[in-house]
Amino acid sequence: MPHYWCKFFNAGGHVFGNEKMEAADDAAAVAKARVVFATGIVGGYEIWHEKRLVHREDNRGGSKYC
Repeated sequence: MPHYWCKFFNAGGHVFGNEKMEAADDAAAVAKARVVFATGIVGGYEIWHEKRLVHREDNRGGSKYC
């Protein structure tokens, strides 16, 4: 199972946490990160697989699969 890193940002755009997670594929990794994002405690997040940016989303309506 692939390993991903999720970087969480506060409302000011500063990283306040990183979490390593396992997911079957990119879509599953995004779904896991969205659970945390939906709590409203984060301003945004990025998901990375090795050196590849998989997905970026923020609370200003920005969502992008990379």
